[in-house]
Amino acid sequence: EILRCLVGSEMCIRDSATLTVTLTERPATAVLDEITRKTGIKFAYDPEDIRRLPPVSGEFKKAAISDVLDRCIAGSSFKYQIENNVVLVYDSTVKMRKFTVSGTVRDAGKTVLPGASVILKGGSGQGVSTDEKGQFTFSFSTKTSPAVLEVGFLGMETQQVIITGSAKGLNVTLKEGGTRIDDVVVNGMFTRNKSTYTGSVTSIKGEDLVAISNTNLMSALSAVTPGMVVVQNNALGSNPNAIPEILIRGSNSIATSAEEKAYNNPLIILDGVEVLSNMLNNMPPESIESFSVLKDATATALYGSRGANGVMIITTKNGRDSEKMTINLRAEVGMSAPTRVPEIADGVTFMETYNEACATRGENPRYSREKIMGTKLGLDPYVYPNVDWYDMLFKNSTFNQNFNFNMTGGAKKIDYFLNASAFNENGIMRAPSTSKFDTNINSQKYLFQANVSADATKTTRVSLKMNTQLHYNHAPIESVGSLFTYALSALPCEFPATLPGEETDTFVRFGTANAWDGNTFINPYAQLCRGYSDKFRGHFTSALTVCQNLDFVTKGLSLTGMATFYNRVYSAVNRSFTPFMYQLTDYDVDEAGNYSYTSNSTNTGTTYLGTTRGKDGYRELAFQAKIDYTRTFGKHDVGATIVYLQKERNMNISDEQEYAALPYRQQGLAGRVTYGFDKRYLIEANFGYNGSENFAPGKRFGFFPSIAGGWVISNEPFWKGIKDKVNLFKVRASYGLVGNDVISSNYKDRFPYL
Repeated sequence: EILRCLVGSEMCIRDSATLTVTLTERPATAVLDEITRKTGIKFAYDPEDIRRLPPVSGEFKKAAISDVLDRCIAGSSFKYQIENNVVLVYDSTVKMRKFTVSGTVRDAGKTVLPGASVILKGGSGQGVSTDEKGQFTFSFSTKTSPAVLEVGFLGMETQQVIITGSAKGLNVTLKEGGTRIDDVVVNGMFTRNKSTYTGSVTSIKGEDLVAISNTNLMSALSAVTPGMVVVQNNALGSNPNAIPEILIRGSNSIATSAEEKAYNNPLIILDGVEVLSNMLNNMPPESIESFSVLKDATATALYGSRGANGVMIITTKNGRDSEKMTINLRAEVGMSAPTRVPEIADGVTFMETYNEACATRGENPRYSREKIMGTKLGLDPYVYPNVDWYDMLFKNSTFNQNFNFNMTGGAKKIDYFLNASAFNENGIMRAPSTSKFDTNINSQKYLFQANVSADATKTTRVSLKMNTQLHYNHAPIESVGSLFTYALSALPCEFPATLPGEETDTFVRFGTANAWDGNTFINPYAQLCRGYSDKFRGHFTSALTVCQNLDFVTKGLSLTGMATFYNRVYSAVNRSFTPFMYQLTDYDVDEAGNYSYTSNSTNTGTTYLGTTRGKDGYRELAFQAKIDYTRTFGKHDVGATIVYLQKERNMNISDEQEYAALPYRQQGLAGRVTYGFDKRYLIEANFGYNGSENFAPGKRFGFFPSIAGGWVISNEPFWKGIKDKVNLFKVRASYGLVGNDVISSNYKDRFPYL
């Protein structure tokens, strides 16, 4: 077994194959065919060139293949090298040759791949991209014949195609693998390879989220996104509409309540539209193409004062030109149950334990033996109550359902992605037998995504992305968190849930008793029965994008314009009554053992449902223009981006509210310049210049610069020996300033300088 480097090869091979053969004036082509027949090694060459090699003679006994090849090309200008497990044999002195190659690139499912790259290896950047039909025509010049083309596509393994001459109708099939979505940085303004990006970014594929069965997208994201913390506070656990606290850069603002802490949340961009975290929380993972978290000043610089807490970029899926439409359907039924419920003492255990505690302190027992025995024997539920409040209010489990349907497809000049999702989630509250209305939690969500892209011209692409979220929530008027607290703190033996009423009563008598602090105990069952709340939240986003390729001006130049609209609506109807609370004051027992009761009212209740209403929301219109330049000159990669943004928000409520009379406005300019040498040494500079109407004239704009550098050590020649084990090792450093124009947790607080 001989370890040897082939001449001109980029790597060493272990040539364990040997050849025993006697050659007498054999043509070089015949020798190569003999090697292939006996060892399986494949060769590629230009038939016209190879004929110029002299005949080969000699006797070889267990000779290394490289020795046989050396004999074939001895005394000539020919060389050989390995490409994609094929040995290329070529004349190193041949002049430039012109090739024209055309074909189609598909995936394993025979779906065409628009935008796949076809690059001449060693051709100083010569290459083309496939069109909407996955087709390409590539004319190039090279001294090497055969030539090697590298065909690649995001998420696919790069394939090398050996070309010995001009050809038509090539069919290239790419397999899944290679560079993945999470190897690419989606900044919201540009897309870069992660290995050569100097900012701090984490990227996640949408398919990684689909694998996690969770109707709460934030929980799924926190499971797969390093560096992102989602605080599942009590409000989130009891209210699916609550805004979770998301921490990327830590807690930056003073906050005490859950709503205030939400203002530590990062900027969230959905298809170019700034949205709230609860809208992201409702996104179906099937509609997400990629998810990126921008962490440091370099990554967030283009967002200026809006990116102080980090930036989350969500990109939804696009359609694709394919021979047939792709339809996906998913239906799930799940069961939800508390992970753990504290074990609560029954009435007898509680009274005996309480009396024992009194005895150890030298105090008289609170509960008599008669009451303890009457409760143990279950003589009467009103005189000797023994209530399991938790079991009375909560079930052990509940069932939820969710459904998703999407379609992906397209044709020559247009493609589409359509998605529809429905969620039905139920709480574990029991339906009160004494109530005429449902007080359990029920949350219904209907989500729609429509993405359409079309080629207006050969260099102009127009896309429209629309997202609609409708969320209906029904819940008890008392928060579930409070009901849970009441159920665990209410004493099981002090009073029953309800007391018997009189024939003329038009209401339910809820039980209570005098508390130790002079007030009356809270009846958890009465709090559950006293009313319900219906809330509706709607989120509507639209993003129209026009991309103009300006290669006719200079290669690598493009112009993008975007107009976005976001409308958030909220309405609530709360219906409730005041329960009639009664306290058992006396009772009688007849000879047959039947009980009669005397109870007194402790409050004034109501027999009708009172109604309160609320509404809120806003609409936001934004415009963005971007000029982008990306070019490679040999080993030099250069790039530049300039972005202009303006945004206006108007409240969807009466102008009688002073804070809503004037619109909220932002305006900004951002830029970026990058340089990379040989994909090893990287430098990047960014700036954001942003203004807000919320500050005093002359103080409304701020400048936020950043700079970063990187060294991709794994691309150095000395790393090749371990690259198969550590394929990416990069050192980077960045410094920058970020700003924050959110000066209060309440958007009603405006113009602090007045």
